[in-house]
Amino acid sequence: MTGRRLRGDAGFTLPELLTTMWIAMVILLAGFALLDFVMKRANETEQRVEATQRGRIAMDLITRQLRSEVCLDANGTSPILDGSATQVTFYADLGNSTASSLPEKHVLTFNAAAGEITESVAQPIAGNPVTWAAPKTRKVLANVTQDGTTPVFQYFPYDPTRSASLTALTTPLAKTDIPKVARIRISYRTTPLRNARAPVAVPLSDDVYLRVVNPNPPEPVVGTYNPTPSCS
Repeated sequence: MTGRRLRGDAGFTLPELLTTMWIAMVILLAGFALLDFVMKRANETEQRVEATQRGRIAMDLITRQLRSEVCLDANGTSPILDGSATQVTFYADLGNSTASSLPEKHVLTFNAAAGEITESVAQPIAGNPVTWAAPKTRKVLANVTQDGTTPVFQYFPYDPTRSASLTALTTPLAKTDIPKVARIRISYRTTPLRNARAPVAVPLSDDVYLRVVNPNPPEPVVGTYNPTPSCS
């Protein structure tokens, strides 16, 4: 009777206990590794979405302004004053778009050292020639870098063949090349405002086709032919 009772109360042996603890430890470590991986991917996804949203909002603002470029006057003065790989200066009309209104002077600048794109706007002062008030500058996009070796601003001439290998104009733009600009390409990469565990950069690019005629021509004279002057 005593022997049966002792055999009935027998528990795990030491090797069985150690094996069970080792298996439990492996499962626990695997669970922690999976949790860390999921949290890392979720964090990167969240930051990628944040960087993409900021980059797209800034791209929409930049392209909207470039699409609003106009001639300075009825004489066909080019809407682009100058352009480089990191800066473009142009006239834009975001107001009532009438022939009597004067456009604003806009400057979009990419500052690699600060990692930002800024916009400078100068209001016109009527006169002959037109003068400009002190410009007001604001930040368009922060945490932005160049997309590899691709310039932030590229300028292309009109291409009737629509070639995929069209060569961009040399920057800074020469005075003789400014009237040739028919398309501006904007390219950059946005990074999260908060540091991610792994590099997260979202490349964005868009093209803006410039006008070839003045959208604000002089008021027509009844009974006469009034051609719309060219912007270039």
